[in-house]
This record gives sequence, structure tokens and C-alpha cells, in this order.
Amino acid sequence: MDNTGIYPKNGTVLSVPWDDVFFTLGRGKGIFGMMNWDLRGLVLDKDRNTVRETLAFSAVIDQEAAVVAHWEFLRRYMEEGPAAVIDVIKFCMPVDGQREPAAAGRERIFVNDLGSSGVMWLIAWPFNTLQAWVRYLVMRSSRIPQWPADIPATLTVDAGDPYVRDASMNPPDLR
Repeated sequence: MDNTGIYPKNGTVLSVPWDDVFFTLGRGKGIFGMMNWDLRGLVLDKDRNTVRETLAFSAVIDQEAAVVAHWEFLRRYMEEGPAAVIDVIKFCMPVDGQREPAAAGRERIFVNDLGSSGVMWLIAWPFNTLQAWVRYLVMRSSRIPQWPADIPATLTVDAGDPYVRDASMNPPDLR
């Protein structure tokens, strides 16, 4: 886990040592003007003051604690190895080489309210349903992401690797 890959919009690949990335919490406005938290990795210039590149991680949510937990998962994986976090992974998004299935998108939307009281869940249900439909339409109208060919060429997974996780481990309706 020595390097972190950053893929700027210009199609180049920047690989830097993990310890050379400065991680920070970011803030931004989300839907209806609500403030969200996100995790950002910054590659600094030699002056350690100027940001050269920014890597935005996938967690964007209104709960700071959730983003910090996401950071802790990534930190432990990179610094302690996959054995440190393997038990946390319960399922994987089934998006490798395909569009996100409707059931997976719906699951992703509704999981945010799992800890809510029954009343709050019912109040949020119409909004979550609308968001799930919009997500479905966006996924159907978007291109399937593809890594540049040289990236997968550098990745090898040994047969029988105990840390491999993909959508095949999911329940049948989320594969």
C-alpha cells in the first residue's frame, strides 16, 4: 500500500507515496443548500503550501462522523493492510464494467435512513423514492467508467487471494 493513484481530469496518472498526501475534511453545499462533508486528499507542491492535485473520495454526506469513519477505513487499509478491515465489507457495489442495477441504487439511497425512527423513515420515503428514480435515470444515461488501459495492466490478483471482494459475494438481488 505504498502509493495513492490520482487521476486528474486531463487523463494523466499521478502516483505518489501515501505519506505524501495530506488528507482533510471538506465542506460543500448539497441538495437544498444543506452543507455536506467530504474527504479530500491533497498533493502539495515542494513548498508544502500549494495544492498541486486534489483527490476527492466517494463519501459525501451531511454527517461529519460518517466521513471520519470512511477516512478511518481507508487509513487502516493503507497503513495496516486489508486484514485490518476485511470484516467491515459486507457487500460491494455491482458496477464493475456495467451500470449500477436499480436495486443497488435503491439500497444505497435508503441505507442512509436505516437508523431513523419509523416516523422519520416514512417522512423520508417519498423523497428517497424520488431520489432513487433520479439516480436510476442518471445511471442509465451515463457512460460506464473505464480505467485507462495501462492501469488495469499493472494490477494483478493472485488466485485464491483471501482479500478479494466483489459483487459475487452480495445477496442475489444486489449482484
